[in-house]
Amino acid sequence: AIIRSTQSYHTTVHGVTICVFAGLVLNVLMQFYVLWCTRLYICVPAVSRVQALYERFHENVFVNGVFSQDAWEEFPLAGQLCQIPLSQPKFFVAVLICWTATCWKDLLDSFRYMSLWWQLKKTAAEGELTQVEVSVESEDSENQSHVLLTAADRRTKVATIGMIFVPKICIALFLWWLGARWLVATTNFQDLLLNAVALAFITELDELLYHALVPEDIQVLVRSYKVSRSPQTHDQSDRGETDDERVHDERVHDERVHDE
Repeated sequence: AIIRSTQSYHTTVHGVTICVFAGLVLNVLMQFYVLWCTRLYICVPAVSRVQALYERFHENVFVNGVFSQDAWEEFPLAGQLCQIPLSQPKFFVAVLICWTATCWKDLLDSFRYMSLWWQLKKTAAEGELTQVEVSVESEDSENQSHVLLTAADRRTKVATIGMIFVPKICIALFLWWLGARWLVATTNFQDLLLNAVALAFITELDELLYHALVPEDIQVLVRSYKVSRSPQTHDQSDRGETDDERVHDERVHDERVHDE
C-alpha cells in the first residue's frame, strides 16, 4: 500500500492506503493489548503461585537450612511441586526450544524483509519516493502482473521499517519473554503443552486479523507488490529464500534480459 500510494496522487489510491494503515495500527494495538492482558491476568498470577509454592517447600522441608527427607514425605504439596516444569528439565527444555523456534521464525522474517527494504537503491530523481517496474508472470495459463519495487528514498525506508518491522520485532521479543516466563510457571505438564499451543495462537493473531478485516480485493492488490533484491542480497539469498521467491527472481531476471 505504501508503494502504491507513493506512485499515485489519486484520492482512491490514498483511501486504500489509509484503510491498510488503519488495519495495521489496529493489528499492532490488538497484539500489544492481548500481550499486556496475558501478562497481567495470566503470567503474573502464575508466577506468584509457583513462587508461593516453592517458598512453602523451603519453609516446610528444609530444617535449619538442611533438606529433611521426613519433612518431604509429609509435605502436602509434594505432588504439585513435582509437576513444575523444571522438575523435568529435559522435557521443559524441549518445549522451550519449540517455543523459541516459533518466535525466532517471526524475527528472521522481519529482519529479512527489513534488510530488503534498507538495501534498496536510492531513487534517481530528487524528491521521488519510490521507483517500480511492472512484470508479467504466466501461471496456470493466466498472466499475472506484479509491481516490483526497485528503489526508494530514505524517508520511505524509515517510515516502512518504523511502522511495520520495528513493532513486529518488539512484539516477537516481548512475546518470547512472556511465553517463556509463563511456561516455566506452569503447575502441571498438561497445561504446559496447552499453554504452548495458546502462545502459538498469539503469534498468528496478526495474520488472523489481516484476513478477517482486510477485504479480499485489497489482499490481492497487496500481494501483487514485490520488493526487489539488491545484487548483494540476491547473491546471499540462497540460504533463506523459498522456491517460489527464487522462481520469481529468475523470471524477473529473464524478462529484463529479454527486454534488453
